[in-house]
Order: sequence, then C-alpha cells, then structure tokens
Amino acid sequence: CLDAALVAGAAVADNAGAALGTIDKVDGDNVVLTTEKGPVALTRKYFTVNNGALTALVTKDQVMAALSAAAPKS
Repeated sequence: CLDAALVAGAAVADNAGAALGTIDKVDGDNVVLTTEKGPVALTRKYFTVNNGALTALVTKDQVMAALSAAAPKS
C-alpha cells in the first residue's frame, strides 16, 4: 500500500531502480525527499510501490537536473 510506504526515513528508488534518496517528510500530498544534492518536493502522484519497493515515477537524472536548475547561481 502506497500510504504505508510513504513515511519519513523510507528509501526511494527512481523508475530505473537507482537509489534516489530518502523521505524527509510527508505533508498531505507533498513528499519531501532528501537527495545527494539536497531536498526536493514531489507530489504523491509521482510515487508507487513496485515489487515491494517505494519507487518515484521519475528518473534520478530528471530530479538532479531540476535541482541544478533551481540552485542559486554563485
């Protein structure tokens, strides 16, 4: 069940099976992941349970590209 899997501390893989990060918090339909490049928020619709593993319906590359684009330029 997705609701049972979406809990703080749960590991999340991307849709290719690569480790994406862990859930920091769940606030309603918003899920905040802690990744190697920092936190990212996704909505609940981007998650599923696949073969018992919590999976994000995005690739790690997509998440990292979004974080890079949102990062402040120094």
